[in-house]
Amino acid sequence: MAPTRVLITFHSRTGETEKLAGAAALGAVQARALVRLRRVPDADPSGDDTRMRKEYAIPARSDIEWADAIVLAGLESGDWSACRRLLHQLNDEGGLAGKTAVVIDDGGRSVASPDAIQGLDLTVLPTAGGRDGSARRNALIHGRRAAMAVTGPHPGGPSWEEAEGLLPGNHDID
Repeated sequence: MAPTRVLITFHSRTGETEKLAGAAALGAVQARALVRLRRVPDADPSGDDTRMRKEYAIPARSDIEWADAIVLAGLESGDWSACRRLLHQLNDEGGLAGKTAVVIDDGGRSVASPDAIQGLDLTVLPTAGGRDGSARRNALIHGRRAAMAVTGPHPGGPSWEEAEGLLPGNHDID
């Protein structure tokens, strides 16, 4: 069986959401997935995001087509318009069917039904657990959940406990 492919798309101005995206990527890798990290550009191009532009590509159509699961972080900021257009275009072409999505907020918690992806043919994992953990630990577990939802018999996605206990020692990042 081919490994699950997880696209993690985020916007981060201060670096905090970048850390959450990295934690989600680590969680997906712990679940044996292949990962691509992509950064949505700033809405204000006059900001100093030189390092971010050097280190991360902007999400492209090929990234979304490649992915089995998509993790979105930082939807409340940045310029998501191009990414939304790509998602809607692929949706209209049937290209999102069968893909899983997790949307995480700045606390690393999942968001059940964000406006940004309403009406798309994505299986959005329901919110689960994580309210007491740190933001990065929550994001790590959601990365695991995204990968596990594709590979296993998990109606509605794997439980928080299944994702949390994936590896011996739990490999926390806190």
